[in-house]
Amino acid sequence: MRNLYLPCASLRLLIPDILRNHETVIYLDTDIIVMESIQELWKEFGSFFSQTLIAGTSLFGEEDRDRQINSGVMLMNLTRMRQIQWTQKNLRIAQERPVVSVQVILL
Repeated sequence: MRNLYLPCASLRLLIPDILRNHETVIYLDTDIIVMESIQELWKEFGSFFSQTLIAGTSLFGEEDRDRQINSGVMLMNLTRMRQIQWTQKNLRIAQERPVVSVQVILL
């Protein structure tokens, strides 16, 4: 079984600790092309529930939304992620189960 927890892919899990002076972030993979105003995406933070940490899109449409997440486009509430010690918890998961992918951790 190959290691799915790649260092370059897992850096997004460290964003709350890397960007300490920011409350929210829109994370986009480098292969994402934004075709309309990014402002529309920023508005989505207003629809977060009080416990929402991350919002994303499913990989294959609405029918798959509970099983897969497209981790290449994520709205992240960094303040809430820091409050639950997000980075420390995910580093522990990576050490205990090195074959876990970023998408599995995000679910």
